[in-house]
Amino acid sequence: MLVVYLWFHHNKLAVRDDSRLVAVFDKFANQVSEEFSHKTYSLRRSTVYGGKGLYFVSQIRFDVWDARLVLDIKNFASEKLGEDYSVNVSVRTGNTGFEVIHARWVDVAFKSFSLDKDPESRLPLNNFPSVCSKCNWKDWNAIPDPYFVNESFLESKNEKLDIIEGSSIFFVRDAVWEVLNDLVPDDFQSGKIQVKGKQKPLSGWHWIYPVHATPGRFDVGESDEKCSECGNPDRYCFDMGNITAMTLFKDFGGPKWNLARTFYPGTWVPEDKERAQRPYASIMMSGGLFRALWNHGFKGLEWPDQIYASLNPNQPMIEESIRFQDYKPKLKDKAIKQSGESGLWFGYEKSVNEAPIENQKKALALLPELRPQSVDDLTSVISDHIEKHVGKIGKVLHELIPISNTHVDINIVYPTNEKPYYTLVTSGMSSKPMKMPKLKVTPPDISKYAELVVCLPPDWKIDEMTDERWNFPVVWMRYLANYVHEEKKWLSIAHTIPNTDQALPFTDNTELNCWLIRYLQTMPIDAQSITYKKKTIRLLGMTAITNKEMEYALSNEASNLDELNAVLYDRNVGELVDLTRESVV
Repeated sequence: MLVVYLWFHHNKLAVRDDSRLVAVFDKFANQVSEEFSHKTYSLRRSTVYGGKGLYFVSQIRFDVWDARLVLDIKNFASEKLGEDYSVNVSVRTGNTGFEVIHARWVDVAFKSFSLDKDPESRLPLNNFPSVCSKCNWKDWNAIPDPYFVNESFLESKNEKLDIIEGSSIFFVRDAVWEVLNDLVPDDFQSGKIQVKGKQKPLSGWHWIYPVHATPGRFDVGESDEKCSECGNPDRYCFDMGNITAMTLFKDFGGPKWNLARTFYPGTWVPEDKERAQRPYASIMMSGGLFRALWNHGFKGLEWPDQIYASLNPNQPMIEESIRFQDYKPKLKDKAIKQSGESGLWFGYEKSVNEAPIENQKKALALLPELRPQSVDDLTSVISDHIEKHVGKIGKVLHELIPISNTHVDINIVYPTNEKPYYTLVTSGMSSKPMKMPKLKVTPPDISKYAELVVCLPPDWKIDEMTDERWNFPVVWMRYLANYVHEEKKWLSIAHTIPNTDQALPFTDNTELNCWLIRYLQTMPIDAQSITYKKKTIRLLGMTAITNKEMEYALSNEASNLDELNAVLYDRNVGELVDLTRESVV
């Protein structure tokens, strides 16, 4: 089997998550599939966006191995995409993720096997040369794939720990931990990390090939090859499980990402303490997680927790959503400006899961052609409205993995003496109209455009976004703001939304299990709407109610909901969540 990876890149805009670019690359990947479908009897294509840094990755699988095919695809890609885009091609053979070959190596193969004279010939799978002896490693600085290195290579580049996304380099565990412990959040440039790495002893390494190969080669190794550190044969190290990985599979450790597991031999059997004591460990993970780990050290691993917290636990295909997103930031959260100097990342300097407000605005300004101006304007209008009527925005929770095509942020205003509670307001739900039913007369307080508001008590653990006892309001706000557009529904006054079909309590420490959409009690009437380009955006309060209250409101008596609302207002129950509140019914 031959798997061809196409690494698309926009030469002028180093952005990896924009719907219009996605459409361009999706269309192109289909063209490649159609163009080369005659080359094989079975072809499958899947696209992963942002799989490597700022690349869009399309994976095409062929059931035959033809080296000429790789260069044909690369040439076809370059011709179709035009000068604004570039495309890199890498391939993988066999069924493991360790046999990755860069397209430039195919050039070497042509010379070695004379495939330019006989394009129909097939390369023997296990005899593909990894590196030509005449090639200079230093010239190969754009290889986006895992590749083999050794001590002489590291020394030739004067690097002790090389920061390369996707690399599988085996280090002595203690040396890796020592370097990681020294990292601080502002170490987001590889140069800084390399300097720190140079201060440590050169880490030993040992590449373990799944079918027992010599380190640094693609062909099958001799059985007596030995590890440079422990002296044991390759097969011994492989059998001992000295291969580990960090992935985005939900069942691979769950939402709590354990740094120890990143360097844990025998990951599939974490209870095996004997394997945990083996001296070797591998850094092999998706590009985004690799970068987060090196950019932020231990704190970088909190970001996947934030991703899980941002998703509705009941969302269908939640595992698929996380598995194929590959840790991709939204354009609004992260942007790079390419102007000859190294990339400038907004948000990495000070915060793991969000960009500071001032940097967020700068990031948006960099790429106006990719962000509809109306969305940019709307974000500012909503922010200004919040700061005018509620208070200064202290934090913005950005949506790292979108549930729909609508990007939703959550603005957080911290408690003050005047307003002793947190106020959370969505931003982005109103960028599109909700699909409303046809009404003979539309009441003045009903609008196709809305944002959601929830308030939380001052002792709420607002930063505990991995604990469902504290994150469920954020999870639900984000879910509902996306749900109305994804499912073509609408939300308005008097709508109820239970927690799952069984109406389960939000957490195990409360009886609250349903949201009731109501007018806001924490804002005056004139502050509960925003006028934007001749349209009215309603701010809807989310009141958490109990099961008894929900059943009463949904009973056949039409007046019950009005009565419930009256009692709730009388007892000052509104969008401010009170976990200990008893039912008013």
